[in-house]
Amino acid sequence: MADFIAIDVGSSFIKAAILDLDGLELRHTLRVPFPGFVPGLPPRHREVAPAAILAAVEDLLARALPHAPRCAGLMVCGQMQGFVLVDGRGEPVSNYVSWLDQRVTPTEFDEFALHVTPEHRRELGNEFRAGIALPLLYWLLRQGALPNGGPPGKATPVSIADFVVARLCNAPAVMDPTQAAAFGALRIADLRWHEEVIGRLGLESLRWPEVVPTGSLAGTWRGAPCYVSIGDQQCALAGALLDDGELSVNIGTGSQLSLIHDDMIHGAPIDDGASSTDLQLRPYFDGRFLRTITHIPGGRALAALVGLFTELGGASEDEAWRRIEAAVAAVPATDLRANTAFFPGPCGHGGALENLHEGNMTAGHVFRAAFENMARNYQICALRLDPEGTATHAVFSGGVVRRLPVLRELTAAELGMGYRLSPDPEDTLFGLMVLARAFSGHIGVRDATEAVRAATPTQATIGLRADKVPVLMLTPSNASGYLVARGVARPRDVRELGGGVSNTVLLVDLGGLRLVLKQSLHKLRVEQDWFADPDRIFRESAALMALAPHLPPGSLPEVFFEDRVNRVIAMTAAPPEAETWKSLLLRGEVSPKIAATIGRMLAAIWRASWHAGSGNADWEDEFGDQTVFRELRLDPYYRSTAMRHPDLAGHIESLMHESAARRLALVHGDWSPKNFLIAGSSVTAIDFEVIHFGDPSFDTAFLVNHLALKSFLQPGRRAAYQAAAVCFFDAARQGLPEDGRRHAAAWLEPATLAHLGALMLARVDGKSPAEYLDSALQGRVRSVARDLILHPPATIGEVFRRI
Repeated sequence: MADFIAIDVGSSFIKAAILDLDGLELRHTLRVPFPGFVPGLPPRHREVAPAAILAAVEDLLARALPHAPRCAGLMVCGQMQGFVLVDGRGEPVSNYVSWLDQRVTPTEFDEFALHVTPEHRRELGNEFRAGIALPLLYWLLRQGALPNGGPPGKATPVSIADFVVARLCNAPAVMDPTQAAAFGALRIADLRWHEEVIGRLGLESLRWPEVVPTGSLAGTWRGAPCYVSIGDQQCALAGALLDDGELSVNIGTGSQLSLIHDDMIHGAPIDDGASSTDLQLRPYFDGRFLRTITHIPGGRALAALVGLFTELGGASEDEAWRRIEAAVAAVPATDLRANTAFFPGPCGHGGALENLHEGNMTAGHVFRAAFENMARNYQICALRLDPEGTATHAVFSGGVVRRLPVLRELTAAELGMGYRLSPDPEDTLFGLMVLARAFSGHIGVRDATEAVRAATPTQATIGLRADKVPVLMLTPSNASGYLVARGVARPRDVRELGGGVSNTVLLVDLGGLRLVLKQSLHKLRVEQDWFADPDRIFRESAALMALAPHLPPGSLPEVFFEDRVNRVIAMTAAPPEAETWKSLLLRGEVSPKIAATIGRMLAAIWRASWHAGSGNADWEDEFGDQTVFRELRLDPYYRSTAMRHPDLAGHIESLMHESAARRLALVHGDWSPKNFLIAGSSVTAIDFEVIHFGDPSFDTAFLVNHLALKSFLQPGRRAAYQAAAVCFFDAARQGLPEDGRRHAAAWLEPATLAHLGALMLARVDGKSPAEYLDSALQGRVRSVARDLILHPPATIGEVFRRI
């Protein structure tokens, strides 16, 4: 196939590219800024001179043509919903009125809406807001400002891309259904202008352009066929190679969520009250439809914040974005709250920054809060768009979401879906390539998409399999409704508990009862990529229920319910006065008595599950799978550390091999001070998600390692930490079942010490470094840990003497 030239008349830029239809490659991509708004207009009016837009396109074509001297065709797409009025010769008789125009006030829109019945709205695909062509044309009519077409005939409203195509081809302007539907006056069922609605609004004085089938020729340009322009949203989705069952998340200047439907019945907007006004039905390709929500806060809202930060001078916009990206990456969480609805849309109108204080008044906090708000908006809109949960994963497209991986990951987490990226950053231009193959080859767009998908190395889906996708990602704001829907009383208060990287944990106050809601995360909240199976949450609930009869009352939370769809368990919370043992230790309160209690609790777990004589041999079958232990401990702790210290890789590999052969009892896997809640003399153990049947010495080493690390932080209390470690270890060893106790001297302490050096090194060079160690302490820990691996100590006491 010969090359095509593509033009995208976008909101921020006008772009051109050479389309290599055989190599599926965009070549010689060019861009110029979209011309600025006409100055001196009243507030909220957004108009652009059509001649300036046409000149910019012609300039790009002149620059592109030498790279495609045998141009086989011209493909055009463009921004939707705005319009320019032209006369019978195709000359403009108005400026281009942009979709960003906000001149129609709420009162004026309400007056317009009186002429359009709910049935009309459904017939029009629910394309119904102040900034689209139909209410703007009605406003011009009411103001006496609607121009006529002059002597050659009535004025005709067309999209800006269709105006450009008509002028390039010297032909009458016609419209593709993807562009025409965005005007808000097209009957979706038969793709004809809705004459009754147009008449009720008094707009029959206009000459409405012919709507032609997708793939129609508009005329010729320099002898090459030029096709009627396509709406940029549908074009971008074609470029994303969107398939059935995929949720499109397109984040550019504006942002939209979309799903493909094969027919109008399943794609029709849901009549669910106020939220149904957000849902639109738009024509797609091959007789299919898009169910979509548009104008969700996106790049335009972020640009407003960037403008705030750069208003007084300093960094350019590009440099500001680079700094913002780095600043957000350095802020893993914020208590600042943002509402990015700075412009009217489905998420309301009234942006805000809340809970500002000296500690969070930085670009990193502001933009992380903005990204979190945007991600929640997408999750809320996705539930409106797809209440049946038909989408299995997301497809991200658009320049903003490509540029901002933090926004991408936050959105995927809120959606509870795996995702892939569109195959090319230039979604619309790549979409024009797909469409050019379809139109020139006289095949359907779906067939062309499948052929391109087969030949294009699209990114594999990142994240959850479809059967692991939660319907709802819990947040403090949606937990109350979630509990009420499950038949639980409405909480008095819900707040998020911090301290973990692998779960969302919420504390719920029901008055006479306090619960903890825990939902496992697929991607953990750490700097490096770290994934784990979310079904681990149910191993935790199974372990809590199985072990409860074997430990003293109050030692474990009581499971309240399990939600297997959303990977949530609810369990009783510790008393309000309870504190983690970690908090007490960091305050210098080192209690050997608490350490001994924790040792006896561990021994009780061993006795209940010991491989011989416990009467619970089926536990080995239930908890024998060590996949989660590998994902959350061996890989991020041992294997990651071995990659950073290749000279120790053999030692660490041998340690893992020996430990894997030692399958003796249940292993908690995170026997850490942060997982013990202390209230007076009561100790409660939590966080059993890594539990498995395996090597008991891993738990003893895990706890001793934490005590050793804190003695680096508090060298004046090293003796107290050593005493606590010894008390813990002795209590655990003495509580072993009789056959284990007889051999403990031969294996438990040496095995514990073998793990200890590797675990210590992992807390500075693995995927989960201890947050309380500064760079100087990390260097000291690294040196001692390497020494423990290369020169194993004989006793736990010797470990502390080396610190």
